[in-house]
Parts: sequence; C-alpha cells; structure tokens
Amino acid sequence: MERQLFIAMALKYLGSPSIKYKDACEGRTVSGFDCSGFVNFLLSEAEYPGAVPRHCNEFFDSFGLFVHDRFRSAGDLVFFSHKSKGRFPDHMGILISREEFIHSPGKDGKVVCVKKLEQEKIEDCCSDAQIFCVNPVGIKRITVKNGRHQQMFLTHLSEGPESMQSSSNGVFESPRADAAVICALSLKGGVAESSHIGA
Repeated sequence: MERQLFIAMALKYLGSPSIKYKDACEGRTVSGFDCSGFVNFLLSEAEYPGAVPRHCNEFFDSFGLFVHDRFRSAGDLVFFSHKSKGRFPDHMGILISREEFIHSPGKDGKVVCVKKLEQEKIEDCCSDAQIFCVNPVGIKRITVKNGRHQQMFLTHLSEGPESMQSSSNGVFESPRADAAVICALSLKGGVAESSHIGA
C-alpha cells in the first residue's frame, strides 16, 4: 500500500472516540478505539495480507522489523512504556512524519489525536523487571512475511508491489510523506492542531 494513502487514511479518524482497553473484542471500531485496537483497525482497513496482532505487546514482540531511531519514517509503529514504568511496552501509535504520531490515548473521554514525538525519561522504578529507560521504547517498520524474508508493506507513490524490497536491501525513507500529511490535515479543518493533547 502507498505510504501516503495509509497515513491519510489514519488521519481520517482524528477526533474518533478513545476508550480504555477492556478486552480483545472491544476497542477496535469507530465507536471507540484503544491504542492497539486503532492500529489493528487501520491495518485491517488497509487490507494487510497477514495476521494482524490485537495487543501492543504482540505488535512489539512479533510484528514487523525494528528500526533504529535515525531511520524512523512516516508509517512506522512507535511504542511507549507508561503505566508499566519501563517494564514492557503498553502504548503504541503510528508515525505520520518523523516528528509526529497519531494514536488513540486509550482513555475514556479522549479522542484519536496527533501528538509531537519527544524523548522522555522513564523514572526508575527500582525493579529488576525494568528494561527501558527512555520513551519511545521502540520503532517498527510494518512488513509482510515472504518465506524467510520480510517485505515492506508500505511503499512510496512511485513504487508498486513488484518493487517491494526485502529487508536485507535496506529501509525506505519517505520525504514525500510530510506533504500528504499537510494535505490531509488541512482537509480536517484544523482538527489535528487542536488535538495535540496528552495521552
């Protein structure tokens, strides 16, 4: 799928209701999204050709490929550890540019919104179980398994499925994604600007 179209599709749901996670069946429809339910919904809408995880830890552990922060790009999944205080990832969103991400805060009364991506220190919880010290705790590229290889699911505008490269051939950058984001945000009539609210 074209990266710009995926981002534009995500931005269509700005302002949709956010709800606290209850169970695997709820939280993944327009009536109310939790954080992983929102990502699950979008990948299903994008007709992702494989199994789509339901929970944040499942996305983190077994979906896509980890990307170094230097190479993060629009369309990548971004993970955080808030409530668990660095013990495991418990929140996620989707980068819409290198500097911003869209997410469902996963709280009742909140809405799907765009937020600035900033590094934040995780306070030491004095536990041997803590393994992360800075948010975000990880970034992953959405991929599709092809035998023993992984192919990128999101492509540039000029690329078709036949040009999807194996992960061994490097990573994609998306210099044109920002233009698509600006266009999509303008269509929302400024909703995104007013929705820079905390999770």
